[in-house]
Amino acid sequence: MPKTNLKKSGTAGTAKGRKSKGQGASVTKAAQQAELSLPELRKITQAGIQKHKPSPTEGQLDQIDAGGDGVAGSDPEFALAFDGDPKQCSAEALKLFLSFKCFHQGRKESTAYSAYSAIKSYWDERDDNGTFRGLWHFNERTARWKGNPANSPAVQDTLK
Repeated sequence: MPKTNLKKSGTAGTAKGRKSKGQGASVTKAAQQAELSLPELRKITQAGIQKHKPSPTEGQLDQIDAGGDGVAGSDPEFALAFDGDPKQCSAEALKLFLSFKCFHQGRKESTAYSAYSAIKSYWDERDDNGTFRGLWHFNERTARWKGNPANSPAVQDTLK
C-alpha cells in the first residue's frame, strides 16, 4: 500500500487571500518527520484512544474502513484536506493529524488544542456566509458538505 501523509503544500491562505504559515507548516513538518501509511495512522489513533479513554466507542475506526480503504484511501483529495475549502475527507484528516501529534509523537494535549483551534478558525473564516461554521454534515438539498470538519464527532471524540 502506498504511503500517505498529511502533507500540506505551501502555506495556508487566509480568508482574505493572504498567506500564513500557521497550521500548514506543522502539517508539512509532521509529514516530513515520518511518512506513515493510513493503516499505521489508524493503529496509532486506536492505541491512543485505548490508552486515554477507558471505554472507546466500539468500531470507531472500523466505520472509516467500511468502504475498503475508507474515506481517506478512496479520496484523491486527501493529501489536500487542509487546502482551501474543507473536503469530505477533511474531518478524518484532522482526526488522524491530531492523533499522530499526540499519540505517536507524544505531544501534550495543548498541542492538539492549538492545532485544532487554528484549523477550526481557518475553516470558520473561509467565507462570509458561514458555510463552514457549525456541525460538519452533508447537506442533501445542496449536495455539498457544510459546517466545519473540526466540529465533527470524530474530531471531537479524539480531543476528549
